[in-house]
Amino acid sequence: MTLRDASRTELDLPPYPDPPPEERVHAQIMMDGRGQLQVLAPPAMLVELEPLRKLTGRPLRPLPYMHSEPIRAVPGLPGMTVIIDELLLDGPRWALATGVAGEYLRASGSELTIGLVDREVGRFSVRVDPHPTLRDRSGDRALIDGSVSRFTELRIRQRLDETLQIPPLTSSKRQIMALQGKPDCELREVVVAIESDPSFAARIVGWANSGFYAPRVAARSVGDAINRVLGIRTAVSMALGIALSGSLRVPQAHVGGAPPFWLEALLTAATMEALAHVSNLPGRPAPGDAYLIGLLANFGTLVISHVFPEHYAKICQLQEANRHLNRTHVDQHVLQMPREIIGAALLESWTLPASLTESVRFQHMFDYDGEFAKHVRLLRFARQLLDTEGLLELPESERGGDRPDDLGIRPERLASTIERLRSSREMLDGAAAFLPM
Repeated sequence: MTLRDASRTELDLPPYPDPPPEERVHAQIMMDGRGQLQVLAPPAMLVELEPLRKLTGRPLRPLPYMHSEPIRAVPGLPGMTVIIDELLLDGPRWALATGVAGEYLRASGSELTIGLVDREVGRFSVRVDPHPTLRDRSGDRALIDGSVSRFTELRIRQRLDETLQIPPLTSSKRQIMALQGKPDCELREVVVAIESDPSFAARIVGWANSGFYAPRVAARSVGDAINRVLGIRTAVSMALGIALSGSLRVPQAHVGGAPPFWLEALLTAATMEALAHVSNLPGRPAPGDAYLIGLLANFGTLVISHVFPEHYAKICQLQEANRHLNRTHVDQHVLQMPREIIGAALLESWTLPASLTESVRFQHMFDYDGEFAKHVRLLRFARQLLDTEGLLELPESERGGDRPDDLGIRPERLASTIERLRSSREMLDGAAAFLPM
């Protein structure tokens, strides 16, 4: 039922400096052809769209968001009905974002509905598993088989890539994979493998001549690009990332406000490679390996969008409506497993190195302390750096963590890395356009 009361202002509520995350109300703007609504839900819970649409009788969808735009959680945006999850009404204390970054007001649940012009109250949010990424990998295959059989009509096969109906890798792609596992490969054999596929060759030369590397003299061939600019390991990593990702369809659905798949992959790869160069942390990944980890960190997105295209479209909408949650919670809600499990399992089935598969699998587990913990820490720091620069958006729960000195990165070297990323942003946009579609 819609209720009409006297209006009220933010001045009715006291400031609430630095409130704990578990008290920060989640706010989202929803829209349809009739206009926009302000939706308020409890922290750490997932807003379900179908119950919300049923409650309002409107085909609502999330308003696409842009990075670092705080959404006001104080009820009563001008001209908007406020939709409040009933679970908020019993809370003794909530923190309401004002729309100014870092500024909150305090309110009890009973105060949320005082003085509103329009409001509707109902139940449309659900609790999520606080730990969707399991530490134990022994059950990964059972999770994948269960999801495939539950959401598709495929029968379970012995080989994972057959189960997921992934097209077989071509001979040129398998050549590149073989080189990745060969630590002492020579320039000549890398050039031969890359030149066997004209699309690899064009992309490698184009990447070497990009503003990110800015060579004084443009590379004219694959050999020149590798020998003078990229180095063997980075060239192999880039070719392998393109080869494996090119076996899958780039998702048609997209999270509004987030960078497209290939732009995010290149941003993360470039940042990982740059950080590996400036870090002196013992056990860190080599720059070429760091590049590959960054390039394939989001490989699970390609896999789930390829295998579950209809469900992936739903996941994208739920991500837009739940920007306060890590995407692993949305994946778990829809598919009963995070995308990183299925992505890492497929990479592992193709005999990719454990440093890569473990980094992909555990990238969202903050207390991961396995053999490749330093690789995972560098990947998380790379994402945080991109978030700080407005190139990627992370939920608040993923911000913070390692500082530069924890990773053996001196402030002046971090500053030079940041400047390099800023100056390369436009170039990375252009490079992403030439990658597999």
